[in-house]
Amino acid sequence: MLLAMSASLHSQNIINPGFETWSPYSLGEYPDGWTTSDSLSRALAGVPTATKTTIAAEGSFAIDLQSAFVGFLTGPGVATNGIITFSAPTFTFSGGTPDTARSEALTGKYKYLPASGTDAAVVSVFLLKWNGTSRDTIASGRLEITDSSATYATFTVNLLYRDFVNQPDSNIIILQSGRDINNTTAGSKFTVDDLEFTGYIGIQENFNPVKSVTLYPSPASDVLYIKTELKQNLKLQYNIYDISGRFAAAGVIEPGQTGVEVGQLSPGKYHLQIAGDKGERYYSGSFLINR
Repeated sequence: MLLAMSASLHSQNIINPGFETWSPYSLGEYPDGWTTSDSLSRALAGVPTATKTTIAAEGSFAIDLQSAFVGFLTGPGVATNGIITFSAPTFTFSGGTPDTARSEALTGKYKYLPASGTDAAVVSVFLLKWNGTSRDTIASGRLEITDSSATYATFTVNLLYRDFVNQPDSNIIILQSGRDINNTTAGSKFTVDDLEFTGYIGIQENFNPVKSVTLYPSPASDVLYIKTELKQNLKLQYNIYDISGRFAAAGVIEPGQTGVEVGQLSPGKYHLQIAGDKGERYYSGSFLINR
């Protein structure tokens, strides 16, 4: 019964997750529950950037997103369960789908055919909560897909939590055939199907053994130090992920201060989580590596 309830919960927090239903508009079609870049690209240049395909991973349909030269710029094909606003030279996103689940990851099926070796499809996910005046980010994840795949493969976007107390009230998913406007190549094609949120991250409302955490130096070069002050001695571990949510390193938290060798990691921004031996998340922070 619990498994059935979990499956039902995750099926409700994405509208039209398999892109099975579409509705016509004056210039083409759009997937129900989603907005896309298609109407803008067709209106400006007569170029489709988000279309229905019958070559699906499951079911009857999937969505094709294609980067294109539109007017004076090259932009990715974009689909979101929120609202797209274009203000040259960038897109902004708002809205989303009601969602109170603290999911662990977003998964989906995809094919990707980049028009150049430097291009990348992007999947971004945010869990958000309205605070009365604006929306706080409870968790987020971003994945860049660079490897060409002519057949369907599975992607996973791990969600990195910033807030371990509050529940989200909505999610927003953004699918792009390229990184951004003028940072993609016309003709790059990203096909997506069967989106699903998986897993669950619990809330540590009553007990958090971590009183404070300091990460230094930032930027780090060879060694990152994790200084922890605990309310109670427990076996804790750290997990490090890169900006795309890919796992980078892990180890045991030592009493007082833990030194982490980061010399083997590439320069950039990283996220660090501290968790219990059963996977309980107690802390999330970020640091930089620079050389």
